[in-house]
Amino acid sequence: MRKKSDLEVKTVKQFDLSDYSSLTKILGGVLLAFSAVALGFTVYACFSFTFLQFVILTVSLVVAALANQYQFKIPKTRLTVSPRKVLVFWSTIWLGAAGGVLLGIILSAARYRTTKNKVKWLYGVFIHTISTFAAAEVFYLVLGKFAGFDGWSVAGIR
Repeated sequence: MRKKSDLEVKTVKQFDLSDYSSLTKILGGVLLAFSAVALGFTVYACFSFTFLQFVILTVSLVVAALANQYQFKIPKTRLTVSPRKVLVFWSTIWLGAAGGVLLGIILSAARYRTTKNKVKWLYGVFIHTISTFAAAEVFYLVLGKFAGFDGWSVAGIR
């Protein structure tokens, strides 16, 4: 009988889906497909960013990296405010749907190292990408329909 050494390295599967049901795996595939569509739109739209929009995106990434480390509690309540969500909304206003989705993906990906359950983290990234894209599109659709707005971003940089 072989005795295991204390120095033996254990291999860890980070994205092991064997414990999940087939319905969960199908849902993960659907989330991946919709996230890929949102990411494709984002990459396509980023090619038309101006220099100023890239500067705004870079500054917002730096601010987000600093603020994303904290959760702010509203006094006398049990509610917290996530800086990530506030910054993604701010980026959506200033940079359009593409900027909001890109910042949201980067901020979600930044939590990779602090998460123990990598599959749950990955599904969270997919859900956050889809919800940011859908919310940004609805936001600009409502602005276009009821306020006569026809631009890509409220800031009017484009």
